[in-house]
Amino acid sequence: MTVHGAKGLQAPVVILPDSCQIPKRGSALLWANDGEGSENLLFWPQKSDYELGPCKAARDEINLTRDQEYLRLLYVAMTRAEDRLYITGWDGKTARSEKCWYDRVRMAMEVMAEEGQTNISTGDAVADGYLLRLSCPQQKPAPADNTDGAVSSPHTPLADIKLPGWARAMPRAEPAPSRPLSPSRPTEDAPAPLSPLMADQRLGQDNRRFHRGRLIHRLLEILPDLPPDKRLQAARDFLGQTAYGLPVVDIDRIVGQINGILTHKDFAALFSEGSRAEVSIVGLVGDRAVAGQVDRLVVLDDELLIIDYKTNRPPPENISDVSRAYLRQMAAYRAVLSDIYPAKRIRCMLLWTDVARLMELPENLLDF
Repeated sequence: MTVHGAKGLQAPVVILPDSCQIPKRGSALLWANDGEGSENLLFWPQKSDYELGPCKAARDEINLTRDQEYLRLLYVAMTRAEDRLYITGWDGKTARSEKCWYDRVRMAMEVMAEEGQTNISTGDAVADGYLLRLSCPQQKPAPADNTDGAVSSPHTPLADIKLPGWARAMPRAEPAPSRPLSPSRPTEDAPAPLSPLMADQRLGQDNRRFHRGRLIHRLLEILPDLPPDKRLQAARDFLGQTAYGLPVVDIDRIVGQINGILTHKDFAALFSEGSRAEVSIVGLVGDRAVAGQVDRLVVLDDELLIIDYKTNRPPPENISDVSRAYLRQMAAYRAVLSDIYPAKRIRCMLLWTDVARLMELPENLLDF
């Protein structure tokens, strides 16, 4: 799961497996002020040595913004852990930068160890270095009936704990994991091969349909984070980009659909502060790996809402007419997230964007 995808989520144990990478340099094209007014100039320096004056100032500003976002993501990543946080990484062919997450945390912990402020251990051997550990006593509160003022021992010495036999036994070899199943790319219900006489026409229609669907998904991802009074204009600006090649009538139709969804009184919870867009999930369903991306995830006190956008035209009227591929997709998402949120009721829904209709899928259709 990416750090962006983990925003708003927490877990008892969090592992940052790839903390030695740093952001890339960015685009070679730079927009810079001419220093005399508001006019922006486009620079394309072939080497960093050529970045002088306004060009260098523009590069410095880009780098500063990038580094600030990099550190903000580190804060988000570290604060996802409730009890334990593991920060790991690996070296590639080139030496890693001291500005990477791993070395920033390492240097801070080494300073704390030298000053004796914490109980950091630096002597635990690992493959090619040492392990830094920062911990605090895990201690239960004293019983309520402890009236004599005695303080119970915070923990039992490890030497006095007798471990069961299986604790020191070598684990069985794990079976090779299956190829991850992507629920949004079903393996069944594939369309029949196109007739050569109709292939060009059908492919053109399919391309336009998928192009339109991707744009609607993107708008439903970004617009809920904008103030309501700026959404319509932002949608028109987005769809009006030359690269998309949409005629005005198509832009108006899509904007109308999106506005109908975002302003629908029954959909308010879907786009509330407790919701997240494009949430990546990975897990096991039985012995099969599942990897996918939920269009909208809403975490409430006692339930979890999984919403997937569908742009079919026309959409099915009844649940019995919903494609089995869609049911398998939602069943896989439900199975993975039920392991993460075992105490919550999980509800799966399809949002048909063409008519702004929300269809909840019965649980009996989603059982594997």
